[in-house]
Amino acid sequence: MSISHINNMIKGGLTIISRMRPAPKGYAILLYHRLHETGSCPPSSLSVDTVSFSEQMEYLRELGSVIPLSEIVKKVKKGQEPDRLYSAVTFDDGYADVARLGLAIFRRHSIPATIFISTAFIDNNLLIPWWDELQHMAMTMREITFENLKLDLVSDPGRRRFISYMSNKIKYSGLSPEELFAGLRTQAYSRPAGNSFADWRELRSLANSGYVEVGGHTQTHPVLSKGGLDEIGAGKRRLEDELGRRIRFFSYPFGERKDISAEAVESVKRAGFEAAVTSFSGFNRTGDNLLLLRRIKFSGNGGDEFAVNLRTGDIKRQINRTYGFFQGLLGA
Repeated sequence: MSISHINNMIKGGLTIISRMRPAPKGYAILLYHRLHETGSCPPSSLSVDTVSFSEQMEYLRELGSVIPLSEIVKKVKKGQEPDRLYSAVTFDDGYADVARLGLAIFRRHSIPATIFISTAFIDNNLLIPWWDELQHMAMTMREITFENLKLDLVSDPGRRRFISYMSNKIKYSGLSPEELFAGLRTQAYSRPAGNSFADWRELRSLANSGYVEVGGHTQTHPVLSKGGLDEIGAGKRRLEDELGRRIRFFSYPFGERKDISAEAVESVKRAGFEAAVTSFSGFNRTGDNLLLLRRIKFSGNGGDEFAVNLRTGDIKRQINRTYGFFQGLLGA
């Protein structure tokens, strides 16, 4: 049985369960990345349109209580068992569209949010994140040749395969993005002029809004299991210098189990962060390690996915380890 079949089975089962049960109790931390105006072209597969995001925030409030990340950390730390669904909203990276589109939605629904910032992209607008450059290649080229492979970029599945294949190469091959991009950039390709991150003025406005807390996300967004541990504290200090406030929480770049080493967790603790969030799926429980809190990731997928993920977050936690076992067994 392939990993895609397992994925489909899990998804189908969770959808059925979500329709049969009441709202669960637990501590949910939601993970977003970007926002875009409804009707416009999404800048990446991780972007949610503003109408959908607003509807999700409204549904979130109907389902339970939306509270700051700091309150979830406090409840988990105290061992306070949840009497309802408590949710916190977080965004990774520091894109300008979250500042320009998100704040109005946070205010409209009285939603507190935490935004985790990779500072190097704020300091230097000419610094392009490699994942954004991959997205740009996928959207502007028809095909690309890499390691004697000719990859089709005309269809959405082809683009997804290209981005997934190249992402794994960059993250885990030991080669730098510059080395891997060197040949790709010669293939009828026009590089973006600048990145899409917020500037310091926009971040200060968010931090002073009363709705947003800023957290650390390193400087250049490295895979911390491979190195870059010095960026954990350096990014924190940069944010504190610019924003004039203590930075309490951290988000691990990429955030999956293979991206986080024991040394990385220890470095987060040593840097003085009170808690840190991962991309491990499912709800959090009292007594959990505050430096390895779980989140539920949301992207541009619509339909019932948002409700299903929220109503089954406790179950997702239970199956997470089994799912990871099958991924390793099948070489996914």
